[in-house]
Amino acid sequence: MTPRPEPHVELSHLHGGTVSLSGQVALVAEQLRRDGVCTFRGLVHGCDRLTTVVRFLAVLELFRAGQVALEQLTPLGELTLRWTAGGDEAVSVIDDYGPAPDPQEEP
Repeated sequence: MTPRPEPHVELSHLHGGTVSLSGQVALVAEQLRRDGVCTFRGLVHGCDRLTTVVRFLAVLELFRAGQVALEQLTPLGELTLRWTAGGDEAVSVIDDYGPAPDPQEEP
């Protein structure tokens, strides 16, 4: 009688690719600087779910920095983005998800 092989559970399907927030901020800013205005639907057309989420976070970063204006005429309606920062570069996102600060260190 031969021993039963060690069970193996495949996990590769759980770990997809990564999408950089700083890269998406630059991409969204470049498109808005070029076109001036676009809809969020147009911005994420053809993207997978992860990229859509990260692009939305990029829009929020640009909004927080005052570089884009958002307009939504009706609840759950089309979200329109407008570049308001002129020729300025997009806000710089230093670290997507860096390590948590050490509570023992002094600020």
